[in-house]
Formats: sequence, structure tokens, C-alpha cells
Amino acid sequence: MKCSSLVLSGLLLTLSACSSTPTGSVTTNDTALTLSGRVVNWPGGPATLELRTSTAVLARGTVSETGDVNLVLPDASTMSSTLMQVDPSTFGNCTSTLVYSDLQARWRNFKGVGVYRNGTSLGSVGRGYGLTRFDQAKPGDYLVRWMYVDRPLNVVGTYSCAGHKETVDLRFKPGWNAYLQEYTTNYSASGGYYEIRTHSGSDATARWGFQSAQGAGQ
Repeated sequence: MKCSSLVLSGLLLTLSACSSTPTGSVTTNDTALTLSGRVVNWPGGPATLELRTSTAVLARGTVSETGDVNLVLPDASTMSSTLMQVDPSTFGNCTSTLVYSDLQARWRNFKGVGVYRNGTSLGSVGRGYGLTRFDQAKPGDYLVRWMYVDRPLNVVGTYSCAGHKETVDLRFKPGWNAYLQEYTTNYSASGGYYEIRTHSGSDATARWGFQSAQGAGQ
């Protein structure tokens, strides 16, 4: 785990908490794990989804003209070579009380999925609740992240830096896991201290949202 912890502060998605559009889900069967649903602020037109590392495309899916998402996540044989061993020692200037149940576990975290059209990046899609502004969050808003782990893993404790504090309670099973990064205080990209609770739990109230490559939600 790097000094940015699981927060990976990054980009907030512009999501509508009051839309009646279906929220989407993660579905499983014996052979595949699929992300599906409708993007509430999709600007229109079909596009390609790509789940990437810095060096490889791990999976491709589609977004329809009306924003319907379909992506089959990669299986264990694809993920194995991309995983990184848990490393609790790399915290930079932050302090941590995090306890890992298995230091031999390997994992990889994903914030969202890249969107492309004719080879050009349009931005990304992801899931969350609230976050009705691109650069702000309020208590109760949350982002959905996806983690792949190669064995059961629990991570519990706190992680504190100058600008934020994160309370962690994660219970991962082998394979793909959705987890939540929930704001417990107000957040603004312009600065100021904030707190997050990162935990396993239901993302039933989350919705799919699109963020443009220019970083200005649609």
C-alpha cells in the first residue's frame, strides 16, 4: 500500500442521487463477473470500456448509445501477473495502525473504467452515491472501488496524513470485491481536512456516472 493509502484521492464522479435510472450492479456466475447498469449522465453515443493497468488492457466492454454499461471483469488467469504483494511499510509521511490478516496476500485496486471512442480517451465511468458536484462531497456520499485479491484478506485500522484521516474495515474474499469509500466529513478539492471511512458493504444505492477526460463532469 502506497502513501496515498486506499483513498487514491483522484477524481470525483458527477452522480445524481435522485435519478430514477437503474443503478446497475455486479453480477456473478460460474465463469464470469460482470459490471452492468446505466450511466445517469451519459452524453450519448456508443463507446468502448477498458479496464487497464499502466501497461496492459485487462478487459474490454461497451457503453451503449443510451449509456448502458457491460463489462466482464478478467478472471484469475489474467489477473495473476498484475497483482502486487501487500506492503504495509510504505506510508511516506503518513501514520498507520492498519493490521493485515495475511501479509502474503496479493491485490490490485481499481477506481473506475476508462472510456474510449475510436482510440481516443473520453474519460471514465465509475459508481458512487451523492457527489452531485465534481469537486465536492458531503457526509454520506461514497465512491465504489473494486479490489482483486488472491486469497482471503482483512484490513482494519486507521491511516492519517496531514490532510485527511481514513478509517478502514475491509473484509475481502478471493477474487473480485466491491468496497466503499464513504465521506464522513465535508470534502472540497480546493483543500481542507477531511475524513473517509473505507469499508466493505452494500453499494445498492450507488449509480453509474461519467467523468470527461477534461475533468469537468457532464
